[in-house]
Amino acid sequence: MKTLNTKILTVVGVTLIAAACGDDLTDKTYQGEPRFVVNGVVQSLDASTATVDTFVGVVWYNFAKNGDTISTQVASVSDASFPSEFTLALYDEPASEDLNDYSDAERGTRGYVGTGFIVAFDDLDGDGSLTTSGEMEPAPGDDLLRGMAPGHIAIFARDVNETLRTLLAQENMLIVNPEAMVPGFNLARTVCAEGDEAFDMLEIVPNESVPLESMEYIDNNDSLCLNFT
Repeated sequence: MKTLNTKILTVVGVTLIAAACGDDLTDKTYQGEPRFVVNGVVQSLDASTATVDTFVGVVWYNFAKNGDTISTQVASVSDASFPSEFTLALYDEPASEDLNDYSDAERGTRGYVGTGFIVAFDDLDGDGSLTTSGEMEPAPGDDLLRGMAPGHIAIFARDVNETLRTLLAQENMLIVNPEAMVPGFNLARTVCAEGDEAFDMLEIVPNESVPLESMEYIDNNDSLCLNFT
């Protein structure tokens, strides 16, 4: 039930800002304690043959807006052993416009929930950002989206009330265990739907190692559960 990765690939002008892999975090660059840390391992990406930096970061996807939007957030990678392993540290909350607004006075729901995809790309133009023309194959000037985590999503929750938590757990909504969702950042695992008409969902899980797969692996694996929007 894989559909979402193609939406990421077809958005024009996506920009993902990230700090370089293996940066020396000296006192001059110290940003304080991160709000959220994702530890992961690259499963199926070959070593890059390009003489450019490979970055890992988070793309926030707002599917509640008309037309869907993909936004960006500054993230840093601090593990020099990439691409075999990586540590992704998020120091700032996503912007309000990056979050899905579930506030509805008639239903009594209140709160915002963000969904963020963990991706890897080769920074071919050297500007520290992911830039794409929206084509499946990179056009001149594009960076190369090389992989993403197909089984995990970063979740950000703000001002969520109990009515919304109940709604989120209903069939074809978003999260099977919203009672486990804490304010701020969470890690979620994708859960495959049963039946062709149902949406896949997400399950909040304790922080765990996140496998990151190549886009080739994702494009050739129809069993992945990415159709939760």
